[in-house]
Parts: sequence; structure tokens; C-alpha cells
Amino acid sequence: MARRVRTLDINIGQRFRKAEASRIIWEVASIFRGTDGKPYAHLIRIDDMTMRKTVALAALTESNQYLSFG
Repeated sequence: MARRVRTLDINIGQRFRKAEASRIIWEVASIFRGTDGKPYAHLIRIDDMTMRKTVALAALTESNQYLSFG
């Protein structure tokens, strides 16, 4: 039986910026559970859609690394 990914109140389309790089905005493109069992977000930079990265949802919600934007 497939387990549901707990999103920790993160939604597709939600935007974030890194605390130390306030001009770069990232948008959540997808949410998934990694092979380690932890939930992750796939982010796309809104001003350059070729720039993508994956971060743990905990980094978006439980740390001071990212701030919700907009």
C-alpha cells in the first residue's frame, strides 16, 4: 500500500526565497518521498526555469534557510 507524502503545509506553486539570497525566488513544482523515506520538494527558479533543485521539506518549514514569499 502506497504511503501518502506528508506535505507539512507546503503546496505546489508555493514560493520561497533563501534567507541570504532575497532576490532569487523558488517555486514548488512537486513534492515526493525520497528513498530515505523523507519528504522533499522539487523547486524551480521562477526567473530561470532551467534552474532546479531538490530540498527536504524540513528545510522549507523547520529551519531559517528559506522564507515563504508572496
